[in-house]
Amino acid sequence: MKEKRDIFKENIELKDDIVFARYISYMRTALLHKRIDYLKHKKYLLDKEISMSNKEWEKLFNTDNFEYSFLNEEKCKNEELVKGLKQLTEKQRKVIIQYYYKNKKLKEIAKDMNKDESTVRKLKDRAIEKLRNYLEVENEE
Repeated sequence: MKEKRDIFKENIELKDDIVFARYISYMRTALLHKRIDYLKHKKYLLDKEISMSNKEWEKLFNTDNFEYSFLNEEKCKNEELVKGLKQLTEKQRKVIIQYYYKNKKLKEIAKDMNKDESTVRKLKDRAIEKLRNYLEVENEE
């Protein structure tokens, strides 16, 4: 009887090994397909980038024209807010957009801008004050 129990335990271990081997095989296949999808997407982006016209590139890189996708008229009905954001300096605008629209923390924004966190906090506070004053003046008129 003792020998039969040992054989039974070995069969369970063997089944566990087979299940584990199938799991590893499945994961390898899944990772391979993820990699293939990633490479296809990367190629698509590269092809899209190459096929862009000069006009499209100018639109992307034109900093004078304040067109952020989330501030389009369809998405942002409050024109006063958009006008208020245009009144801010570029640094203030960048901080406000990253903090409120992209939900980044001040620490991350400071790292992106190569500034101290306290400097970014001051930029944010001054921008909010400037927006508040602008919107109060607009509402009075």
